[in-house]
Amino acid sequence: MDYVAIDFETANANLTSPCSIGIVRVYKNEIYDEWYFLINPNEPFSDFKIMIHHITPDDVKDALTVEKIWPQIFELLNNQIVVCHNADFDISILRACINKYNLPKPNIKIACTLRLARKLWKEEVYNHRLNTLAGYLGVELDHHNALSDARVCYYIINRGLRMYQENDLESLYAKLGLKLKGGL
Repeated sequence: MDYVAIDFETANANLTSPCSIGIVRVYKNEIYDEWYFLINPNEPFSDFKIMIHHITPDDVKDALTVEKIWPQIFELLNNQIVVCHNADFDISILRACINKYNLPKPNIKIACTLRLARKLWKEEVYNHRLNTLAGYLGVELDHHNALSDARVCYYIINRGLRMYQENDLESLYAKLGLKLKGGL
C-alpha cells in the first residue's frame, strides 16, 4: 500500500499553531509528489520556534490559514497511511486543528518512523532523531524544513523495505511486530 509522509512546524508551543507542513506522497515505494505549504497560524511566534525553523511572521502573513488550506490537506491524507517521525506530535497537531476549527476528519492509518527506526537500528545509531538518521542513511536534510523532514521519513521506510525485502509498509510493520494505529 502507498502512503503519505507529513511533517509540521509550529509557530509556538500550541498544537493549533502550525506554520508549515510538508507532504510527500509515495506510490509504489517511490516519491510520486511533494507539497510544501506555509500556513498563517493566526497566533504569535515564539523566538525559540523561529530559531529552530527560521519561519517568521512575515513569511506567513499572506499564507492561507489552516481552515483555508484544509481541503487540500484533507484530500492528500484521506484514505491513506499517514507517516510521521514521532507521529504522536504531528498527529496531535492534526487533531488539535480539526477540533479547534471543526474540520472534517480524514480516514487515516498512522505509522511512526521513530518507532520503526528504533526497531531497524537498535544499536547502529546513538539516537533516533531525524537528523541522526538522515546522517546515518546518507541523505540530505534541511532539518526543521517540514518538506525535508517528511522526505527523510520516506528514506527511513525505503531502507527498511530493502533491509527486510518487503514490498510495502504494512508488510514491513508486520514483520517487525509493529502495528499501524487507527485514525484520528
